[in-house]
Amino acid sequence: MKEWKIVIFDAIKNTALKNEDIVAERNRIYYGFKNLYKIIEEYENMGFKDELLLAVTKKKIEFINNAKFKIEIKQILKPSVPKYNFGNFIFSKYHIEEEELLLWSVMSLKAPLNDEGFKRYFELFEKYNFYLY
Repeated sequence: MKEWKIVIFDAIKNTALKNEDIVAERNRIYYGFKNLYKIIEEYENMGFKDELLLAVTKKKIEFINNAKFKIEIKQILKPSVPKYNFGNFIFSKYHIEEEELLLWSVMSLKAPLNDEGFKRYFELFEKYNFYLY
């Protein structure tokens, strides 16, 4: 079994073992884990390496475990795509650079990147290239 799957299943198990009677909290966290599984599985089907998927999975699980509201989990599950505004990239508080690298990679296959996009992609590639080889 892939390591990223084991990490998600362990997170679900740990949530189930908590001595909390708050069903709504468990349901919110399960919602996050279930959807995270679908997202990472989609990335896996695109051919990304397990190490990169594991890094994204662990960081998203940490965010989900710390979320207090379902709306936060929905934000966490969104792709880590920065906004570009007047020469600067703007990141959400749930931004994961490894996921951003993965998404730049997908985008670069669909269309040429503009100069700013290419510079950002290259910056992340240099920082995290150990995930790609």
